[in-house]
Amino acid sequence: MRHTGRTFAAGIMAVVAVALLSCDVPPPQQAAREPVLRYRLDQPPNTLDPVRAGDNNSLTYIYLIFDGLVEYAPGTVDVQPAVASSWTVSPDGKVYTFALREGLTFHNGMPVTADDVVYSLRRGLTKSAQSQKRDFLAPLAGSGPFWDGETDKLPGVAAPDAHTVVLTLEQPYPQFLTVLASEAGSIVPRKVYEDPEQVYLRQPVGCGPFKIASFEPDIAITLDRFPAHWKKRPTGGGLDGIRVRFIRDASTALEEYRTGGIDFTYELPPGQRARIQTEMPAHFHHGQQLWILYLAFNHRMAPFKGNPTLRSAIAHAIDTDYIVRNLQEGKDWVATGVIPPGMPGHVESAPPWQYDVEKARALLAEAGYPGGAGLPPLDYLTNETQGFRRILDRLTSDLGAIGVKLNPREMDFGAFLGELTAQGGPR
Repeated sequence: MRHTGRTFAAGIMAVVAVALLSCDVPPPQQAAREPVLRYRLDQPPNTLDPVRAGDNNSLTYIYLIFDGLVEYAPGTVDVQPAVASSWTVSPDGKVYTFALREGLTFHNGMPVTADDVVYSLRRGLTKSAQSQKRDFLAPLAGSGPFWDGETDKLPGVAAPDAHTVVLTLEQPYPQFLTVLASEAGSIVPRKVYEDPEQVYLRQPVGCGPFKIASFEPDIAITLDRFPAHWKKRPTGGGLDGIRVRFIRDASTALEEYRTGGIDFTYELPPGQRARIQTEMPAHFHHGQQLWILYLAFNHRMAPFKGNPTLRSAIAHAIDTDYIVRNLQEGKDWVATGVIPPGMPGHVESAPPWQYDVEKARALLAEAGYPGGAGLPPLDYLTNETQGFRRILDRLTSDLGAIGVKLNPREMDFGAFLGELTAQGGPR
């Protein structure tokens, strides 16, 4: 990471799987639901560019503004048609041929063409676009030399005509359609996104179900329904728009909900979950979300580089069960791997990491730092959300018990993400 060779955490907490908690029925003082959905996020998006977006806060908007060739069916990880009306896969599993829907337009009225799809996928493999989607699109034939700038040819992406897209993979990859259903498959209008002034960073243009109506920095984003979207308006009318207000404090957001200022809030003030569930049982809902909150080590630099024993010592020293049971108030569960339950690839039988202070001390000594001797304070990066501050306190206590000291660096989410993609981190 930038500024130090001792960065401890690129993540925000020990490994846990989280579930979404929301209050998603009309609040007590709201007589009837309006055709505009109003809800709260704690901070503005870090980016509205789909190839640069990787955080959940930004992706909230990306999936509303942009469509891809395919999308996930609601409530599942199954893929269904979106901008593409249909597709075929070659017998060897390497060639995907998509037929685009007729008459689709972007929010600015420009037609959606196969050339736009080709441009969008090429852009996702372009360093100068600051794309973070290289790994997503790596299965495409020729992606490596294209990303490295060795050639401007990308044989894996082609448009034989205005309504057909052909994608060719280096090797069969059965999950490729799920890649295209992610933000990596977002389609943008070439004429807008070739603009060297990058106006699209403030005024994004897609062909998704909602378009940006206004963006008030640090106040709110308002999105209007895109009337020309290929999906028909739901029976009963659906939404005319969405207004997202930026309210940093979870307690303030809860009061806004109680007084009818917002229609739901996804985060409750730390330590108040049980009380609110008792006081407002009809308004309290929770369900599984495909998230992992994790602790990450910068193993490109000392002291973690080439020292997996040190990383293991720290992992064994953290009481993740306490974090989940007490600090997260039982709404999560301890993760057993990097893939959460419900997502393809999750291993159901994998055991969680064992909390064992004595083993952690022994491993720390084996790593060359008995009792923490010789180990400098470790920079710990975290964003300043209330719940993460509680976790930071627990981590400081747990690691202090084996002689490891932390140098916490709290920052807003945008700065936090910037540190993760700075020199030494993933770009």
